[in-house]
Amino acid sequence: MIILLVLGFALLLYTLMQFVHHRKISWVPFVIGIVLVIGNGYGLANAQSKHLFMQEVQATKTDKIQPAGHVGDYDFITTKKVDGGVRYTYMTDGKTFQTLVGNTTMTLKEGTPATLKTSVNNYQVTNVFEQFMRWGEPHEIAKGTDYVMTLPKEWKVITTDQYDQLLKTATESEDKNKKSLEKEMKDAFESATKKDKKFADDKKAQETLKNKIADSESKKAKERLNDDIKKQLAEWDK
Repeated sequence: MIILLVLGFALLLYTLMQFVHHRKISWVPFVIGIVLVIGNGYGLANAQSKHLFMQEVQATKTDKIQPAGHVGDYDFITTKKVDGGVRYTYMTDGKTFQTLVGNTTMTLKEGTPATLKTSVNNYQVTNVFEQFMRWGEPHEIAKGTDYVMTLPKEWKVITTDQYDQLLKTATESEDKNKKSLEKEMKDAFESATKKDKKFADDKKAQETLKNKIADSESKKAKERLNDDIKKQLAEWDK
């Protein structure tokens, strides 16, 4: 459009020179010049906002994803509010990734497998004519990115602050479980020794009892943690 605008001014200048020297208006170059100046002036003024002489092009890819974190039996995708929107954190092939923020949309769907579909939308010059018309102007303009995240029903989407709170709950639960396990071990060993004096010297029996108690307490601790997480998630959903 810049070239045609310059051509339009050149035709108007030619018309002016003809009028000065010959006192007559050359209507054909005058009209063409006016049309070129007005048309291309408008085009240049709106080239960016209206994406004139550009085509919308979309590039799409779909990646399988894993949770950003785990607590108990729960899998989580985490989010964080930042300037411009919400950033989602997930993992792919053991590496942590985050979605873009700004000029983006996110759609959450329930389903399997867990995937993230990313559609990058741009306005691009796609042929020689468009390149000519946009000479001196950007040939590619970003429009935005659309995300579609498909997650299994069991996965939860929570904020990073909420996830940190659940991790704290898990740590506190682990500390309580250690104390509970120590007490249970002590009581069980004392009870077994009272029932059978030989137990104090029977390493195999001691190991068997120790493993039995550890497995039982571990199962109970896991159930308690999952119950605490379930209650906390329900509280956040209110």
